Amino acid sequence: MATIRIDGSCGEGGGQIIRNASAFASILGKNIKIVNIRAGRKTPGLRPQHLVGLRLLAAASGASLSQGNFVGSTEIVFLANSANAVSNDDKREYVGDTQTAGSICLLMQTVLPFALFRGIVRNTNFSTRNIDENKEKSLLQFVLKGGTDTDFAPSVDYFQHVFLPIFNNSFDLAPTESCEKGDKDGTMKTQIDLSVIRRGFFPRGGGEVHATIHRPILKKFPLPPIRLTKRGEIVGITIRAFSAGNCPLSMARALSSTAEATLSSTPSCREVPISIELFDESLSTLPLMSIDRTEGNRSNGERRGTKRRRHLSSGCGILIIAETNTGCLLAGSSIGSPKIPLEETSKLAAQQVIDAIEGGGCVDNFLQDQLILYMALAEGVSELVTSCLTLHTRTSIWLASLMLPSVRFQVTQLEASDDQGERRRPDENENILNRNVAGTIPGGHLIRCWGIGFCPEDKS
Repeated sequence: MATIRIDGSCGEGGGQIIRNASAFASILGKNIKIVNIRAGRKTPGLRPQHLVGLRLLAAASGASLSQGNFVGSTEIVFLANSANAVSNDDKREYVGDTQTAGSICLLMQTVLPFALFRGIVRNTNFSTRNIDENKEKSLLQFVLKGGTDTDFAPSVDYFQHVFLPIFNNSFDLAPTESCEKGDKDGTMKTQIDLSVIRRGFFPRGGGEVHATIHRPILKKFPLPPIRLTKRGEIVGITIRAFSAGNCPLSMARALSSTAEATLSSTPSCREVPISIELFDESLSTLPLMSIDRTEGNRSNGERRGTKRRRHLSSGCGILIIAETNTGCLLAGSSIGSPKIPLEETSKLAAQQVIDAIEGGGCVDNFLQDQLILYMALAEGVSELVTSCLTLHTRTSIWLASLMLPSVRFQVTQLEASDDQGERRRPDENENILNRNVAGTIPGGHLIRCWGIGFCPEDKS
């Protein structure tokens, strides 16, 4: 089998190329060689979270990391399991521990595509153990350890409350019949369940997240095309602030108060209802205070835990989500740092949301590139309107085209006055990376993708 050679210094030139390329390889059964890994970074080569992600994916997919299996390597060879035979008999759990504050959500980005499309291929010895016999047979579980809230990566809250809802709704991945029956306690199951055991922050990490992917999802493929082209009106904004470890709840309150004041003073958000949710995640009983500023009332609820959470590190953070009447979610987030005043931390997240709202796109800058891989594998024509075109997105398009020669992308830059895409200037994907523009290209864009309609039983 021919090996696809990928230049890891192209485009954004970071870990995204490693994650997407290995995910494509595991799904398609193709061998890849990535060279010049993170060549332009201060510390080139694989970092611990990249290596753990590759090992985790290799274990789940039956692939082998035949070259570059060490931290600092600037070249890797990932030999996929070309058989791609899904096992319906084994019940498996895979553990990936960065032993640092490496992002857990970036580990999820590495393994989730394969988990959804292919399931488990064969037994391996990479920190696996049998799942309890009483648990559901049709599931795949990952225990991920590292950082839940880190710089330069999506937070676990963003993954839960922005990525997953958009992903499930856009690709019509409603719960399967077996999931709809729910657990014994009456709770409903979703296709992808995420449980945050504890948070982890820089530099110690120590966070732990359990992710469960229900394998009946395979019946949903090929994925339908995603179409996020109508932004609609902003109908509500939710501010979620938390404190964990030794950080007092007052820090979460300070974050939420500043964010609320910033949003309320902005014309594009002034008339939008704002609700606030505060979480103290260091206590056995996790209090949640919801404040709806438009109605001026408060309601108290609680999440129950069985014991006090033990954190190896402490921190606080904020996630702000704006929701539209068409189901779009636009978010901004930030985590506390001893070097940055809480006020600045909060204003950063608020400004990200304001920029996303005023940009007119259907997704924020952090979500657009995460959808490209799935658009390429989906059936039919997917369409996505963004408020700008990030370098991560351009890199994702380039890589998808390299891994899937039959896929086609077209990126159209929208006129500034037209957020519905009526007046367009076509820009074929093969020229995107040739633009002499560093970083993000401002202005509205329509991304169209003619996907390959991949099904798990495909062998090509």
